[in-house]
Parts: sequence; C-alpha cells; structure tokens
Amino acid sequence: MQKPKKERGKRNQIVPLVTVSEGIEKVSERRNRTIRPMHFVDEEFNGKQLWESVEGYIAKAYDTEALKHTYVHGDGEKWIEKGLNAFKRTKHIIDGYHYQKELDRICKRFSKRNVRTVITTAITNDDKHKVDHFLHTLMEGAPEEDVAAAKSFGTYLLNQWVPIRNYVTLDIPGSCTEGQISHVLSERFSRNPMGWSRKGLAKLSKIRVLKLNGQKITAADSRGEQEETYREYGERMIQEYLKGCTDWSVFEREVPIYDTNAGMQRLLQAYGQNHGALN
Repeated sequence: MQKPKKERGKRNQIVPLVTVSEGIEKVSERRNRTIRPMHFVDEEFNGKQLWESVEGYIAKAYDTEALKHTYVHGDGEKWIEKGLNAFKRTKHIIDGYHYQKELDRICKRFSKRNVRTVITTAITNDDKHKVDHFLHTLMEGAPEEDVAAAKSFGTYLLNQWVPIRNYVTLDIPGSCTEGQISHVLSERFSRNPMGWSRKGLAKLSKIRVLKLNGQKITAADSRGEQEETYREYGERMIQEYLKGCTDWSVFEREVPIYDTNAGMQRLLQAYGQNHGALN
C-alpha cells in the first residue's frame, strides 16, 4: 500500500478472498483445478460482510438442505473461523500447504527425533497430552531458538487442533487454497513491486473477481455511485445461469398444511370419532 504523502516504508492491507467450489479435479500428474469456482471479495475488506455475501450466494446456487458436507479450508485466520457456521454439517479444515510448512519447519529443527510420526499419530488419536509431553521432551536441553520454535508450534497446534485433525483424519477434497490466492490476487497486486491506494485496491480486486467469474464488466462496476453488493451480485449471477431455462414449478404438487385447531378440522375430527353414534 502507498503511504500518505509518499512516506517511505511498508504498509500492508489484507484482502479477504473466498472461493466457492465443488471440489477439485486432476488436470495432470502434479496439477489440480477447482470445479466451478466462484470468487468473492469485499470492497471494505470486511470479513463478516464477505461471509454474508458468500452465504447468500450458496443459498441461491445450491439446495443447502441437500448438501452432505460443507468444508471451509483456510490458514487459521480468525475471520475464516467464522465462515459458514450457520450452515449444517460445516467443517473447518486447515489448509494443507500451511500445516505442512509448519510441520516441516519443526521437523528440520529436531531432525534426529521422529517428530512427524509422533505428532501425526497423536493428532489422529486426538491425544493433546501426548503432543504436549513430546514437545516438552524436545525442549529439554535444546538451544533457546529451538525451544522458542517448539513453543510456537505447540501453540499453533492447540489453537488449530480441530481444523488440523479434520485435515489429518478426514477423507476430504482439496481446495487449491494457495493457488487461488496466487491466481486471483497475488498475480496482480503483490507479486511485482506496486503501490496501491485503499480505494484503488478495493475497486480493482472487485473487478478482477468479476472477470474471473465470467461476468460482463460495465462502467457501473467502477463508479462509486452505482455500487452493487455481492449479495445482489450473487442473485444476479444465478438469474443469468437460469436464463432460458423452462420453469416447471407450476406442475409441482404442494403439500397441504392443515391447522388441526381450526374449527372445521375439529368438527370433522369429532364427526370421525362419533360417526357410529350418529348412525
């Protein structure tokens, strides 16, 4: 980010990104891609508003009652932990790239100990005590830097225990999380040395996801006076997908709902119970 009045130094802005997909498919031996990805950002960089937009899109694009599982992949950031908690059967998964990077880092520091196997076994068995005990044995007599690294890894494990255990134990589809960040945001905003204003970054990130989602970009997408929320955008996208489809809902049979306390229903019920006496 550019600092005011061309002040020197770094100033960063996190751009929350959510990509909704239906899993991944293999393209080649070492490359996968997401199925039907739909990207979302929020122009105010507000995580809560972003999740509301994503929830609005999913509710319109899918039958949420029929969804068997909803997985939220992330690197453990607080704003990601709050995602899609209103949906049934939602499970949070730590992104494999970030977890393996942390695990590799501690394994290299204690290369003579069987760190990977012990940690993985303890996580699989849901044994936090085993992890805590093992890390303390690693720290005994270790250099100060290694002790600090072990403490940091222990804190990371305990804070992200459920998402990490889900990643280790569940048979789940991948997410291409780092690939999405690289393709959607980093490729344009941070890979090359560029400076951005907050407003310019917000506008261009929105236009970028519109383009990647296959949406036609108009002048209204860059003018401030004609803003369109992502919830409205999600609804518009669904309408465009359904354009030209035949509506068969008129032939669907509605299930009648009876008010058992209504006067007519009580009268019919009484008649049914006493029809022998009336004869």
